[in-house]
Amino acid sequence: MKIPIEYKLQNLINTYDNFIIDIWGVIHGGGYIYEEAANCLSEIRSNGKNFIFLSNAPRRASNVSRILEKKGLPTSLCRDIMSSGEAARIAFSSRSHESIKSLGKNYLMLGTKSDQGLLDNLPYNQVSSLKNADFILGIGLNENTTSVSEHEDLFRESIHKGITMVCVNPDIEVIREGKKEPCAGALAHKYETLGGSVIYYGKPYEFIYTLCMNKLENTNKKRTLCIGDGVQTDILGANNFGFDALLITGGLIANQLNIDRSSPAPENSLKKICQQACVKPIAAMPYLSW
Repeated sequence: MKIPIEYKLQNLINTYDNFIIDIWGVIHGGGYIYEEAANCLSEIRSNGKNFIFLSNAPRRASNVSRILEKKGLPTSLCRDIMSSGEAARIAFSSRSHESIKSLGKNYLMLGTKSDQGLLDNLPYNQVSSLKNADFILGIGLNENTTSVSEHEDLFRESIHKGITMVCVNPDIEVIREGKKEPCAGALAHKYETLGGSVIYYGKPYEFIYTLCMNKLENTNKKRTLCIGDGVQTDILGANNFGFDALLITGGLIANQLNIDRSSPAPENSLKKICQQACVKPIAAMPYLSW
């Protein structure tokens, strides 16, 4: 498997009409918006193409938009967003999935106080005790915790009660300005390892890609390119759904490749990472640039 190294998105622009673009690791790294990425988004639009942000952020799309604006992205470029939080809310509000229908109404949230509100104004109740919970809503590390292991006692009790976890961010970790932080996906993985049942919303699962396509004007998969830095989320999800995928190597896997954000990936190391994840991007790019 050969993965070409690409440096300019403009070399691919005529091949695609739609671009589904990850946020964290591609548009920013936890701080302000990457200037070259913002310029690239503007060029996509000026060439008459469509793009939508696809994020595993466990919050509403409108909140993601506000965060991007605060980080310096022009409002005009924050228009179309699908987040894992939004996908989960849609699933809960429509109750279209059999797995959702059987969950019950009361949930214990894992996350911080700022994470509350995802299911507001829906017929669900947040409870403060596991004994009153029908399911766990996994958004992130619980309040006042710093590691996955601190949740283990709660998980064992919950699993003993036969309670399902709904994971609203399948990412295992995120790189925030150079430092790793565990995400809800790490909690969900631990829950499954202990024998618990987990329902996932977000990348790489099909439902969120279907929602993306519903928001795009052109629904031709062959004319759609997914761009992201997560091998097991962005690239795997795109491959599974039948999209081409462009891997940004200067984000989540930069440490694995032993490179900085601007350096091209070593061919053999990149090939090994992709083979281990059973994914095949059409190309790799150090960072999103026009």
